[in-house]
Amino acid sequence: MTGPNFFLVGAAKAGTTSLYHYLSSHPQVFLSLIKEPNYFAKDIDSNRLRPEFRRDLDAALKRFRKSGSNIQLHIAHIVDWEEYLGLFQKSGGCQAIGECSVSYLPSTVAAENIYSYNSNARIIIMLRNPIWRAFSQYRMDKKLGTIACDFDSAIRHDLDVKSPMWGSNRNYIWNGMYAEQVERYLKRFSRKNVCIIIFKDFKSDRDKELKRVFSFLGVNEKFPVEMDQQFNQAGKPRIPQFNQFLQQNGLKYIFKRIIPHSVFEHLKRFYYTEAEPATLTRKQAEFLCDIYRDNVQRLSGFLDRDLTHWVDPEKIISKNRPTS
Repeated sequence: MTGPNFFLVGAAKAGTTSLYHYLSSHPQVFLSLIKEPNYFAKDIDSNRLRPEFRRDLDAALKRFRKSGSNIQLHIAHIVDWEEYLGLFQKSGGCQAIGECSVSYLPSTVAAENIYSYNSNARIIIMLRNPIWRAFSQYRMDKKLGTIACDFDSAIRHDLDVKSPMWGSNRNYIWNGMYAEQVERYLKRFSRKNVCIIIFKDFKSDRDKELKRVFSFLGVNEKFPVEMDQQFNQAGKPRIPQFNQFLQQNGLKYIFKRIIPHSVFEHLKRFYYTEAEPATLTRKQAEFLCDIYRDNVQRLSGFLDRDLTHWVDPEKIISKNRPTS
């Protein structure tokens, strides 16, 4: 069976879900119905996954298998090679065949594993200011009800983790340490096989960046894509305590499974309200800038692009929303 020839590897909360859906609409592009199968991140230890996360992953994958691989799934942990290849059996001769597992960017082994599978694979990396990326991930976790503490407490707990791993803890800080993550791909793959997108560029001119990705993948870059819809947006549950109760007891997934998709999406509009503008205090901005400064400077060197404004506290606190 035909396998993938391109990989959108992250970063999490940097626009990958939107890009996944835009790419999926192109007739010459096929993307796995499981957006994030995570097959090549072999450093994921299923025994170390957060219990509630592992429960949801197992339940979602069971539902996907029962459907005959005919439903769309956001995330799973596929470990069997034949099952992984089966995700692409309906690619129908498309030129560009891919998947989008954001665990592949922080993974210490995914770049090597992908290279061993296909040394000519195309790699797409999306990068966002790591401070706003961390805050966006935290806000999403609050929306989902998987965390109850404030942002400062979440970061302190995150920094205490000695051996971070995808799915075992939140990784707010670790997921944004891009320098070593990007370096692994640049060391393994030819530079012409790696396309790096900056989130700010993508937000400000999605049409231009999408055409650049189409060209990179060798498909028709003039294909019109509907880009009015945005995906994976933060929101605020109307009753946070009830939201956490549903999440922690697995009831959210049960409701999603038994309620028709159209009805479920309609109910979500009443369940969540629009989140407040994302803001950080000066103390938070200075603390996080100190954590990321050296890493961002290294990344700037790799990319030959000055990104040091990412770790300028004045520029952080001057923004009401995460746009960089």
